[in-house]
Amino acid sequence: ERQRKLADEEEMRKKKEEEQRRVEEELRKKKEVQKKLEEEQKKMQEEKQKQEELKKEEERKRKEEEEKRRQREEEEWLEEERRKNEEEQRLKALEEEKERKEKERKQKEADEREKDKEAGIREENRLKEKLLQRLREDKSKKAEEQENAGKKQEENAGEQNEENAGEKSKENAGKNDEGEKK
Repeated sequence: ERQRKLADEEEMRKKKEEEQRRVEEELRKKKEVQKKLEEEQKKMQEEKQKQEELKKEEERKRKEEEEKRRQREEEEWLEEERRKNEEEQRLKALEEEKERKEKERKQKEADEREKDKEAGIREENRLKEKLLQRLREDKSKKAEEQENAGKKQEENAGEQNEENAGEKSKENAGKNDEGEKK
């Protein structure tokens, strides 16, 4: 009986030890699985973190590129505006130069017309003076001619008288001759 009891106790002890080993083995396996899971999770976490960092880096690069592009566009726009302003200034300067030249030309024409007008007035005055001179000369010539004509008339009248007197004396002489002949 005692031996059987001892045997039973031994069996129970063995079973307990076996159970203990089995439990420990399961625990060990569970721990291994847990460890593997943790490692796996850690890897996944690390991978996730890497992905996030890559995403952040890509986002940062994208933002940098976007900023560079925006700056480039702004610079191009500013350059275009500057070029447009320069072109407008150049055209404005050309227009002002054209207007200035046109104004100068008109002023020159006005001055020329004024000169021509003054020259015309001087020419007109010169011609009037010439005409007045000619009229004076004509008047004095006429007066002279009239005077000469008066003298000539007197001379002619004197000559006529002489001629008439000569004729008469011839006539008289002829009559006298005839009278003598008779």
